[in-house]
Amino acid sequence: MSIFKRGNVYWYHFLFAGEHVQKSTKQGNPRVARQMEAAHCTALAKGEVGIMERKQAPEFRDLAKRFLAHVEARHENKPQTVEFYAAKLSRLLEYTPIASARIDRIDEGTIEGYVVARRGSVGPATVNRCYPSPDAAARL
Repeated sequence: MSIFKRGNVYWYHFLFAGEHVQKSTKQGNPRVARQMEAAHCTALAKGEVGIMERKQAPEFRDLAKRFLAHVEARHENKPQTVEFYAAKLSRLLEYTPIASARIDRIDEGTIEGYVVARRGSVGPATVNRCYPSPDAAARL
């Protein structure tokens, strides 16, 4: 446990149950800051205060919209690039387990489920190459 001064106020930081806890005391007095640090640590030990919850990761479909908007803005003079990413994302969004999954929950099993489901309707080479559309494939 330790306190440090940032600007005119003291902050404290320590590890509790493997999690880093860091917070401003909003105090200019180091004695008060140490007391606040000890009080927070005691409250955690008693279970009165939980480690702050992390912001929940977005679902893939929400992140896909943001990503596509980024691609459209970044590559506005390259319509084939935008079309490519839009087609790939739309194919992934058709598979509900990926579309509704939170980004931090997509793992090898989820991806393998997509590959197996996709191979049910097309061959392995198509899954691997997965052209966005027949006219786009002809341009390649």
